[in-house]
Formats: sequence, structure tokens, C-alpha cells
Amino acid sequence: MSDSENSNSDLPLKKKIRKDVPLFRRLAIYNMLDTMFENGKLKRGAVVLVSRQFSVSERTCSRIWQRGRDSLSASPDGKANVESHRSRSGRKATYSPAALQEKIKTIPVAQRQTIRDVATALGISPSHFHRMVKQHKLFRPASLALNPTLSETHRSNRIEFVRQRISAETADEYDPQFQTIHIDKKWFYQTAIKQRCYVAPGETVQPRYTRHKKHIPKVMFLAAVARPRVIRQQQASGRVSTRAEGENTNSPYNFAYTGQDERDNPVDWYFNGKIGVYPLVEYKEATIT
Repeated sequence: MSDSENSNSDLPLKKKIRKDVPLFRRLAIYNMLDTMFENGKLKRGAVVLVSRQFSVSERTCSRIWQRGRDSLSASPDGKANVESHRSRSGRKATYSPAALQEKIKTIPVAQRQTIRDVATALGISPSHFHRMVKQHKLFRPASLALNPTLSETHRSNRIEFVRQRISAETADEYDPQFQTIHIDKKWFYQTAIKQRCYVAPGETVQPRYTRHKKHIPKVMFLAAVARPRVIRQQQASGRVSTRAEGENTNSPYNFAYTGQDERDNPVDWYFNGKIGVYPLVEYKEATIT
């Protein structure tokens, strides 16, 4: 035995991969063989001719033909069934998807925080459960936030707050709060730790410095807003009033004119509810509370 034969014998044998023929090719093979079916049998050389034309083995053509002929007797519409049985092969699943969805509901929440914990409780492998989450979308992760518990005092205070907003004239309507101003404080950092900008080729960006990245100065603003509203036109003594009493319509920021003709058409003013933002520029040292 030569050295080349010894080297070839040491190589591992390649496993032949069986390719599944798609359904449309199976139907084409069966239909072509059906045209060659005469007097209760196929013509001589028909299987060889069709196998070469579709680049499949003769055994595959014979199997497709035989499966289609066998299905004609059980088919109510007289059509041949040449589907592959490959999808129904392999080991049967331990649980069906519907059974797993029902079983996971019986597992405590503390025992299904990770994929491994859920797979152990369901009796399946972690990879199987991971495929169900990513590919089949049978399960989804959910976040459980810790919410504060409302005491009886909190509930009564909230109910009392709602009761104060009920209109005094009609007990079944809420106060529109057109005379209410909401005030809140807003904090803004003087600068950000990381900033992104676009530069030209060869351009050098000036570095930024601060005394401490954990103690960046902040600026406080006091913001005041109200409910937006539309101030309707009112006709009194033959004149058209374009503003409500006490409203300043000269501000270009808070009001917008929506009318067309002051003489013939209605004249409306729209108030967007923005009263103002006031910076607090007084410097004070932080006190320990």
C-alpha cells in the first residue's frame, strides 16, 4: 500500500447531507411523471429522465411518485399529496407550546427570574426555552417595579384633593382650573460630562476642565404654567372684544391671534398656558440638613 493510500485512509469520511426537496419541485416532478404514465405504468426510462432534469436521485423520484399515487385513494378532491414527512420526524416534544404557557403561570414569580430557573421548573433545557423566547415569541420578559404602598392616610388625602376640585355650583362637574397656576422648580446642570460634536479633518477640539466631575454646578429655574385656553370674541354695544378681562393680549409669547376679520368674522385669542420661567441666580452655600 502506497503512502498516498495510507494518507487517504486516515482522513475522516464526510457524512452525506440529505437535502430536502421543496414542495414546488416535488409537484413538478410528480406532474412530469404523470404525463409519462400510460396503461397503468410509467414509460421505460421515465424516472431516469426526470431525475436528471431536476438533479435529484432516481430513488427520490420514485419515492415522490409512489407517495403521490398512494395519496390519491385517500384524497377527497382527487389531488396527490407529495409533501415531505421530514418536518414530522425526530423526537416528540415533551410539552406542547400551549401546555408550557399554562404551566408557566403556576410557577411562582420568584422562580422564573432567569432562563435557567424557568427551564428547570418546566422540565426542559435552557436552550429550548431560549428558542421559545427569541424565535417563537411564546414568552416575553417583563419588569416588575416595586411600588409604594398607599396607606389609609394617603388615600384619604387624595380623595380630599379631588373633592376640592369639584365645582361648587354643580356637584357633578370638576373645576376647570382656569384660575389655577402650577409652580415647579427645574434643575439644570451647567454642563454635561460627555458631549458629542462634529469636527473637520485636522481640527483640534479644545479640552474642557472642571474641578470635580461629581460636583457640577446646577442652576434652578422657577416655572409657572396654567391651563391653555381659547378666549372667545364677545360682542357688546356693537363692539368686538378680543380679550377677556384681566388678560394681556399684547404678549407675543403667550397669545396667538386666530381671527381673520375684526368686523365680520369671529375673533379669537389662544393662550398657550405659559406664564414664565424665572432663574434663581442667588448664590448660596449648601447646608447640611
